[in-house]
Amino acid sequence: MNSDNEISFKRLIDISLGSKMSEGEEQILLTHNTVYVIYNDLLNKVYIGETVDTYIRLFKFWKTDKRHVGGENSPISKIFNKDYENTFFKILEFNCDQQAREYYWDKYYRENTNYIIVSHPGRHGCSDPGNKGLIAIHKDSTQTYINPEDLDNFLSDGWKIGGKRQSPRTDEQKSKMSVSHLGKIPWNRGIKLSEEQKQAYRKPKKIINRRVYNNSQIENLKRKNTGRIKIHKGSSELQVLPEELENYLNNGWIRGTKKRMAKYLKPDGEYIDYSKSSASRNHKDWIFISDL
Repeated sequence: MNSDNEISFKRLIDISLGSKMSEGEEQILLTHNTVYVIYNDLLNKVYIGETVDTYIRLFKFWKTDKRHVGGENSPISKIFNKDYENTFFKILEFNCDQQAREYYWDKYYRENTNYIIVSHPGRHGCSDPGNKGLIAIHKDSTQTYINPEDLDNFLSDGWKIGGKRQSPRTDEQKSKMSVSHLGKIPWNRGIKLSEEQKQAYRKPKKIINRRVYNNSQIENLKRKNTGRIKIHKGSSELQVLPEELENYLNNGWIRGTKKRMAKYLKPDGEYIDYSKSSASRNHKDWIFISDL
């Protein structure tokens, strides 16, 4: 995918540390209303994004969010295994309708290439809305999310369903992590709080008052609900006395609680719409896809 309209993350780190940009690098980084791609041919991964200001996205937004290119929590470390040298940032389009064109390029890469589309592990984590309806899979040390219709192809290629399981850190690993942080300057050192932030901290904290029942009240509540029958209508649920049941049934109410339905993937590859509570109790090997 190499071209002139790209720059390696190794070079981006140098720029973030104060290296002067060349004229060609300025043409790439000082652009607006862009759709971009971060890719690694060796790992076969791409991340597609959009921004109104490329430079701010790379060197300010990521930095304030503790994800800048030189940081331990940067997206390059999370999704491209710290392979800075073989991972590249490339502008696909600029001065465009970012959201519409981002959707176009995401669809293009899914339908016309064999790259794995990865999600940004930012402050919303991998459970952000972009992964809704996708299935987590892993292979060796790599984890990604795919569309349900692509599952069979990945399984036949050695991928497994589910997220990559992390083994507990050893004492040696913990010691290395501790040493690696010694002497590092926190990203927010020297940044003063604004007056608005100071006032927000000075305000009294919200207190949640939880009602505490005494034994007498608990017994009264038990007697009140004993013998009642659960019914539902649409999204509403009630508990009624036996003598009231017939009137409610005549008005369209249904006996029992409302069943929450969800889409599941069975071990044989079949998709099924099923009661969520029943599936969680009786079908532990089914994979939850999405609520209905």
